Amino acid sequence: MTLAWAVLMPATANAQMFSVGAARDRVDKPDVAVHSGVEWMDFRYQGPIPRDAAYPDYAFQAPLLRLQAEAGDLAIHAVFGRDMRGIQLSYTELGAELGSDYTVWRNRRVAVGFPLRLNTTYALVRSRESRTVAAEFNQSTVGVGTGFFAQARLGRSLRLRSEADAGFGFVANGINSDGGTMRSARWSSRVHVDGLFSRVGLGAGVDVRTRTYALDIRSLEYRATSVAITGAITF
Repeated sequence: MTLAWAVLMPATANAQMFSVGAARDRVDKPDVAVHSGVEWMDFRYQGPIPRDAAYPDYAFQAPLLRLQAEAGDLAIHAVFGRDMRGIQLSYTELGAELGSDYTVWRNRRVAVGFPLRLNTTYALVRSRESRTVAAEFNQSTVGVGTGFFAQARLGRSLRLRSEADAGFGFVANGINSDGGTMRSARWSSRVHVDGLFSRVGLGAGVDVRTRTYALDIRSLEYRATSVAITGAITF
């Protein structure tokens, strides 16, 4: 964590340096944003056919509940829900992300650059067909990602931000010593209207994600693709 903070500190200092000036002309994110909404997920099997009979079919398509909080360089989220077709699958995801933006060009209203993100995610899919706990999809990931961002302020209160990034992570099975890797890609967009009620504002977000698991246990190789639409309170 000390090394990660040392890498990210220059970007934080750079962002602070460019924030000098009239507060209403800055294009920085609100200090805190709390999101909630629906995330539609397609969890699809990518392993060998036929699948090992010891492992149930965890594939599903379902709307899930997404909760997310963003505060400065830190973001945390939770996604959970059940398959709606009566197969009795449940999905739980917990994640945290620490990062900062490296600005390459900026004026009083627009900024563009690239983000650097360190992240960790825990994903669990359970089925009543699981014969043992070891057969569950139970994966923890630590990874890094980078890409491109653009953000702008339109007027005194309207802020826009869009970001696209790709990442790579190492996966550890939550039950045994098996592991693997995960490739990810994400596009996110945010709209914030600041100061509607004193310091409190409103916002909306869209997140499109894909994560592909390449695991030692090939019968647990899945790809998760999702689209989330959320509303937010900012302050």
